[in-house]
Amino acid sequence: MQSESRVIAAKAAVLIVIVLAVSSSPAPLSSQHANHSSPKIPKACFFFRPGGFQYASEKDTPVEERAYDQSVDRFYRLWCAPNTSTMQQKSGAADEMVAAWQRLWERDTPYNAAFHESGSLDLLALLGVTHKLPALMTTNPRFTSDWIEGCANACFHLDYDPRSEASGRFTLMQLWLRNDVLDNLKKEPAADPILKMLSEATFTLVD
Repeated sequence: MQSESRVIAAKAAVLIVIVLAVSSSPAPLSSQHANHSSPKIPKACFFFRPGGFQYASEKDTPVEERAYDQSVDRFYRLWCAPNTSTMQQKSGAADEMVAAWQRLWERDTPYNAAFHESGSLDLLALLGVTHKLPALMTTNPRFTSDWIEGCANACFHLDYDPRSEASGRFTLMQLWLRNDVLDNLKKEPAADPILKMLSEATFTLVD
């Protein structure tokens, strides 16, 4: 077959995890973050490693990209590194990142193709860290609907390279993230549309 991709049912993801785990076991988070030995650091902080979400060009960087980079950095510092921040401050950092994400997503000129291609995963990772809906997802149904549509189209692409340990680790974490958010958002009253999207998700393994 010469198809561009193979669709893998989400309920079969555990089989992929087993296969990938044999060939490439994910390194513990403590090896990626020197200060992440504390059990209080959420596992989904894996996705927020410094430099993980960068959509700015090296030359002219529009204000929305700069604001988004800064919000991601603050979210990382408050949620994914040892600190004395309060839950109110952490929730504020999450809301700030989501608001900055919205501004960049809704900006048409200049259009950031890289962000629109993969940026939806950023907010799924945020949900994996906080296990709580940010303010915009409870007060702005249209925003939530737009993100769900983008995530359904982009969050479940598995760009797995069997020759790369880092690629295998990232793929494992993508599979884990979907199940983690699905399990932990069930207590959120407004999360039903997101839970439906996750429960119906299919993973696409890109050749």
